[in-house]
Amino acid sequence: MSIEKCLQNQDDTPSIRTNSVITSGTGIIVAARVGGFILKNLPIEQARIALRNIFHLDWSRKNELFQGTIIGPEEKILNSRDAINSATKMVMIELGYLEQGKNQENREV
Repeated sequence: MSIEKCLQNQDDTPSIRTNSVITSGTGIIVAARVGGFILKNLPIEQARIALRNIFHLDWSRKNELFQGTIIGPEEKILNSRDAINSATKMVMIELGYLEQGKNQENREV
């Protein structure tokens, strides 16, 4: 579920919270880290476009980007530093800001 859909369907808040990571503190941290990277590293016009990509990303708990990173067994949200770092890196790879396979395990994004 994208951020846009969350905002458009505010009457369905309980269902959205159950099915989405962006409505959790952990999901917000991941989005903020990616957004911060974009704002720090891209010219403003490119950053506007890039931020829209975050906005339209599928933030559902079922998204493979989050499985095993910030979504653990029984679709519980994990909030450890390692989980957040891993999810942030997966989103950055998905959006094309990191190359998959680069050894950046201990570096916070």
